Amino acid sequence: MDVNEIQQYLPGNITIANAVMKEGQYGKIMPQLLTAGLEPASPSWVMDARNKAVGTDAEKALWKETGFDTDFGVAADDKTVWLFPHSKHLRAITPQTKLVEYGIPLKDKDDFKNAIAIPRSEFGDYLGKPLTREQFHDSPTRTLVWLPHLAEGDEQRMNTYENNAFTLGKRDFNYNEMLGFYVPETEKPNVRALVFGRAINGASAGGSRNLDNYYARLVGVRSCARRARAGFHGFQRKS
Repeated sequence: MDVNEIQQYLPGNITIANAVMKEGQYGKIMPQLLTAGLEPASPSWVMDARNKAVGTDAEKALWKETGFDTDFGVAADDKTVWLFPHSKHLRAITPQTKLVEYGIPLKDKDDFKNAIAIPRSEFGDYLGKPLTREQFHDSPTRTLVWLPHLAEGDEQRMNTYENNAFTLGKRDFNYNEMLGFYVPETEKPNVRALVFGRAINGASAGGSRNLDNYYARLVGVRSCARRARAGFHGFQRKS
């Protein structure tokens, strides 16, 4: 399935960015796309796209073959996990941005402004691994991150995505564990983009993707107004 065929299954008017960009390195491609008037996409937008694809010809492409970057920043140290919806750090990255341990370092109080801080202890032993359906539904991973922030509090969106992930994981790979949440393992907190992994990798979400490599999946360009500042790595066009 080529990118034009995939587009019809995505919400909004979409162009697949990584199909035309040969260099996917995050620090190089982000400013190019922002300069072109595009908006990075949100986790909820990715969830909607994947939910819409189930049972269509785009299911394989969106769930099995494509991992999605988002505009959602994740940072952590040994005591705290920070979430950065619509991260200003990711939007400001350039090829000259000095990375520390493959992420954007947080240097002062202003860098943490508007961040959602969650004590690492509240996650118990649920971080960094896929979970069974029963574990996930009652886990702090779901209640602290997936539902309120990735699904933007939309229980129907979350329930649909959860059911789709576990159903497809079992059907296609005989997986019983899916949908983990991963954070950067660094001595000092630095921001990385949250990525939705492929179903074969458990369809997990997390900020473990290095910003200086060429594995960024910049998928989707949405041409519509900035309502609710929706975005994905994936991008939407500003109006």
